Amino acid sequence: MDRWLLEHDCDEEIYTLPTADDTEIERVVGMFDGRRTFYCCLSDTGDESCLWCVGEPDRRLIEGRLIEGGNVRHFVLRHRLGGGRVADPLRHGAGPADVVEVAPSDVFTPAEVLSIFRAFHRRREIPSDCEVVDGVRLFGANSFGA
Repeated sequence: MDRWLLEHDCDEEIYTLPTADDTEIERVVGMFDGRRTFYCCLSDTGDESCLWCVGEPDRRLIEGRLIEGGNVRHFVLRHRLGGGRVADPLRHGAGPADVVEVAPSDVFTPAEVLSIFRAFHRRREIPSDCEVVDGVRLFGANSFGA
């Protein structure tokens, strides 16, 4: 049995896929359309470490949870060499209130998200051009150990 779960939303329903391989990860990351799909998650069922991705078709935010030795760490990913600090709204759902303010350094392209998710899936690593910053934006309150 695959120890990884991959899920996504569509019309405010969450769907969990039976497999999480490179092909499915690419397909799900590419589904974001700004109307029906705003979310995906890659989760290691061995300990519930995961990456969440939310956002618009071309602009995404990634949060994560790492569990190591009983310690739970919630984080937001950002580019190590980020842009300015001026916050910009990012839609993460279809509702009018589904907006979060993010710095340019916190925004990833679909290609960057795919690279990050694949590295996490293959080796549970975060690419070196990303910075892990302790904290939460959207998922901490909805996640155990927050």
